[in-house]
Amino acid sequence: MNDATTGLDTLENSLLAEIASAADEPAIEAVRIAAFGKKGAVSEM
Repeated sequence: MNDATTGLDTLENSLLAEIASAADEPAIEAVRIAAFGKKGAVSEM
């Protein structure tokens, strides 16, 4: 695997763990924004 794929796999695992531990819908929304927002993790890659 290349670095981009490894980074995406790591991000995916991290986000899935955060979603699994989210207590409610606002917590899931916070994960979504942290991942896909304008300055989110995906944009930073």
